[in-house]
Amino acid sequence: MGRALDSSAVLTAGFIWLAENIGTFAGAWMYPSQRAGWTLVSLSKLNAWFLLMILSYTMVAALNRVEACVPVGNAERSAGNAQAVTLAGA
Repeated sequence: MGRALDSSAVLTAGFIWLAENIGTFAGAWMYPSQRAGWTLVSLSKLNAWFLLMILSYTMVAALNRVEACVPVGNAERSAGNAQAVTLAGA
């Protein structure tokens, strides 16, 4: 991965970790280590969020690559759109 993607994944994971700390401080949920009183969420959760960002990017990139290799004819594409419109309109 490139540096821009690495840094964006780290920043996103950091913001999620920060939001998780705000949520636990506000009492939205509580981890077992916070029963006696509020403490910062473990830094290991930051690693978990970073791993989630990397795995999500990898899975989406792999899925897009597979979709790009599968040819779809115009008849199939328009039939799929018609079905989607019919379901959305119902």
